Amino acid sequence: MRAATRMLAILTFFLAALPAHADVDAIDVAIGQPVGKVQLDFGITYTQQTIPSDEYPQAVKNAKSIMRRLAHYQNVHIMGWGVPSPEPSPGKFEWAPLDRRLSMVRETGGIPVITLCCAPDWMKGGRENETDWSNLKGAPTPDHFKDFAALARQIALRYPDVKHFQVWNEFKGFWSQAERRWDYEGYTEFYNSVYDALKGVSSDIQVGGPYTPMTHMGSLGPRDSGPISGSYGTVSRKITDAFQYWLSHKHGADFVTVDGHARPKDGSVADIFSDIQFYADVDDWIRRQTNLPIWWAEWYTIPDPGNSMPDDLMREYQNAVMTATLVAMAPTASVALRWGPEESERPPYLIADQEGLWSSTLSPNGGEPLPFASSVEQFEHCFPRDQTLYGSRVSGQGVIALASTECVLLINRTSASLNVKLAGKQISLGPFAVDYVPRH
Repeated sequence: MRAATRMLAILTFFLAALPAHADVDAIDVAIGQPVGKVQLDFGITYTQQTIPSDEYPQAVKNAKSIMRRLAHYQNVHIMGWGVPSPEPSPGKFEWAPLDRRLSMVRETGGIPVITLCCAPDWMKGGRENETDWSNLKGAPTPDHFKDFAALARQIALRYPDVKHFQVWNEFKGFWSQAERRWDYEGYTEFYNSVYDALKGVSSDIQVGGPYTPMTHMGSLGPRDSGPISGSYGTVSRKITDAFQYWLSHKHGADFVTVDGHARPKDGSVADIFSDIQFYADVDDWIRRQTNLPIWWAEWYTIPDPGNSMPDDLMREYQNAVMTATLVAMAPTASVALRWGPEESERPPYLIADQEGLWSSTLSPNGGEPLPFASSVEQFEHCFPRDQTLYGSRVSGQGVIALASTECVLLINRTSASLNVKLAGKQISLGPFAVDYVPRH
C-alpha cells in the first residue's frame, strides 16, 4: 500500500493548521475498522549528557526510574558520546567505561543495543594510545577493516547478553570525494567483515545497517532527486543509491537502521506537522525494498529557528510534534531510539529545550520528567507492539487521531483551543495538547 493511502487509513495529517482565532465548533472524530497493528517500540541512545555524574543521587534515581518505565531498548556507542577508545592500541582493551554504560542498561531493565562506532585512532591513520576527538567521524582505513571486525568480536564475547548491534553511524568517513557520493562499496565491505565476525560469535546476534542519514532537501537538481519526496522536500538519490547497494551486496542483516530530520537540511518548513509524513514515506520506501524490521536510530523534529512562541507553549508544541512522529512511525517502524534523552545544562535550544525525557541530572532537582516522558508512557500503554490499530476519520482541520482497542490519541496541531466530539463525548484540547482518551 502506498504511503499516503496507508497513512490516511490510520490517521489524518492536514496541510494547514488553524489560526489562533479559528472557529471553535466541535471537530468530529469517528473510529472505523481495524487497519493493522502497531509495530513500534521505544528506546534511547546514551550520550555524554546521559547521567554524566552521580553527584546528585536523587536526580540520578529519578532519571533511572524514567528509563526503567519507558526505555525498552537502550543503545550505547563503543567510542564517543561519553565513551573513550575501547582499544587504544592493538590488543590492549579498556572496557571499564563501556562496562559502566551496559551496567546501567541492565540496572534499568533495558534491552541492550550496541552501536559499533566509532574507531580507535590507530585504525584510521592516527597514533596508538592517542585520540584526536576532532577526527571522531573518521572511518577505519580498508587495511584495518578486519581489525575493527576483530574488535567487534571481542565486544560480542565480553557482553553475551547484547543481541542487537548497529554497524557504524551515518556512513561517517565513508564519502568518496572523487565520485562525489557515498563510498557505499567501502562501507558494505566494512559491514560484511563486522557482520561475519559477529555471527561467528553467535547466530543469535541481530545485526543491522547501514544507519544511513536519510537527508532531504527542499530543492535538489534532477540528477540527485530521489524516489522519496513530499512537502518536506526530496531525499537525496545519493542516500537511496547507497542504501540499495548495501541491501543488494550485504552478507546478511536482521534489521535495517536509518536516521533523519523532519526539517529539510537546506531550509525551513511551513508546517512541521505535515512534514512528519517524511518518516512514513521513508518507511514505506524501505518496505518496498525489504521486509526487514526498520529501526530509526535517530529522529529529530526540531522546529524552525526563530520561533517566537512563549516557553510554555513551545514545550507543548515540541511534545505534540514528537508524539505525532510516533504516530507516523507506529504502523511500520519497529524501533525508535530517542537520541540524548537527558536535557542538557546548556542554554535552551531555540526557546525550550524539551526534546528529551528528563531534566538534567547535574542539578539537585534534576531527573524530573519532561512533557514527552508522559506522552511516551501513555503511548506505550495505549499502543504497545502488536496492538490493533483502527482507522479514524476527522471532520475538520487541526487534529491528528490514532486509535487502538484501548485508547484514542488526539493531538491538537494548532495554537488554538479546539473542541472535539468523540463517541458522544465532548473533549477540550488546549493549544498543541496531547490527550489519550480511553475507549471504554
